Amino acid sequence: MVEKNYSKSYKNRDQRKAFLDGEQVEGRQAVLELLKVAKRPVKELLIAEDYVRSGQLKHIYDRALVAGVLVKKVSKIELSHKAVTEAPQGVIAVAEPLEAVALAKLIKTSLVMQSVPFMVLLDSVSDPYNVGSIIRTSLAAGAAGVILCEHGAANITPAAAKAAAGAIEHMPLARVSRAPAAIKLLKEKGFWSIGLDAHSGEYLNELPILAMPLVLVMGSEGQGISTLAKERCDVLAKIKMFGPVESLGVSAAAAVACFTVAQHRL
Repeated sequence: MVEKNYSKSYKNRDQRKAFLDGEQVEGRQAVLELLKVAKRPVKELLIAEDYVRSGQLKHIYDRALVAGVLVKKVSKIELSHKAVTEAPQGVIAVAEPLEAVALAKLIKTSLVMQSVPFMVLLDSVSDPYNVGSIIRTSLAAGAAGVILCEHGAANITPAAAKAAAGAIEHMPLARVSRAPAAIKLLKEKGFWSIGLDAHSGEYLNELPILAMPLVLVMGSEGQGISTLAKERCDVLAKIKMFGPVESLGVSAAAAVACFTVAQHRL
């Protein structure tokens, strides 16, 4: 996915860790979930002036009005100029930024909500589309939370929010400086850690710990999991492949891995 330049400045590091961006939300499903969940205020909604031609856009328009959101009908050209992604699908919302959950709090909550929780840790995944897609997959597979690393990773940009298709409004998201420290804390709280590594000799679906509290660690698109994070993981495993391709992209691998774990918890 090609994304226009999008950057956010923060006054200090603590503020950066507390918020995950996510102010500009584009795409019909992403905006609809933003309005439905209503966990953060929506400041403004820009919608294509011919919105009545689409049942979903009309539904978004009506819901925004009921919620008291400022709605502006704009031309497709104006909408395109405001958009950061290439296809905003006729609607853009501007909301308060997403607030990150402290990892310690996320762990505590997950242990209360799920008897055997699992989480997903993204070690420097830099493509916003992959970040959003993995958040969406993790939610669908029943993960208790997704942990994002500050170092070398994508934030919740408009492209990530669109790829997540509303999942960012439901999924608890934590932000940590680096993956190794997060893995260490999770292990101290009773979580097993599995790092996805295409060069491992172990197969994910054959591991005996999939029904235990665990965290799946996914590495960056080019380099995979960092060396220290690999060392901190309890086990490295790969997805069993049946064709000539040796590995999957990180978002596809996350989908297979998350549902492999989910199947062992039915």
